[in-house]
Amino acid sequence: MNRLDLTPYDALLLDFDNTLLATEEFHVMGFTKALKQLLDYDLTREDEIGYMGRTTTSMSAMIIGRLGRHDVTPEQVTELKRQLVLEVFEPKVYPGVVEFLSKQKGKRVIAVVSNSPRDFVEHAMSLSGLTPYVDALLTCDDVVRCKPDPEIFLKASSRVGVPVPRCLVFEDSEIGLQASLSGGFASVLVLNPDNIVPRTIPTSVHLTTWFHLLEGLC
Repeated sequence: MNRLDLTPYDALLLDFDNTLLATEEFHVMGFTKALKQLLDYDLTREDEIGYMGRTTTSMSAMIIGRLGRHDVTPEQVTELKRQLVLEVFEPKVYPGVVEFLSKQKGKRVIAVVSNSPRDFVEHAMSLSGLTPYVDALLTCDDVVRCKPDPEIFLKASSRVGVPVPRCLVFEDSEIGLQASLSGGFASVLVLNPDNIVPRTIPTSVHLTTWFHLLEGLC
């Protein structure tokens, strides 16, 4: 992994789930229980992989359509899953994240850009102590089309007042990279422990870890 030069960028747009915090186990647990309770469906490993980076609503719609069910809506699955996750969630910030954010605070605008619902992200940020480092927050509640559509990143760029070429996106998933790259953003793939690495990674994407980033910040 080569050293990442941050000097060309005035804003850092950071994905949340499995980029800043290890949240996958809670989302999968809540989704698994919601699907079982409402649809009597057992989430498969293939489903889990497809779920990474997607909204619960979009993944639920795919499963419901596959099952040919009309008695349960994706929104019902999403709401039950949200309640189940909030009941048990415990923050697990990846090592190096707080140090990185503290070094960047005041030097660059920091925005969290997440496909998760706002109430969950705000709750998780508060519990994990990340709120003071973040200047702006955009979630799936703020857009019509969530990732892999670039709308949320384009809206984040506009919200913080920094043009796309001066923004750098940090992602962990294939869905997230699709969104950032299609929006014309320079992008970083953060290789956190236990994350599912995208099958195809464009050569323009910089690969790094939080510790590697801390070794030579600009």
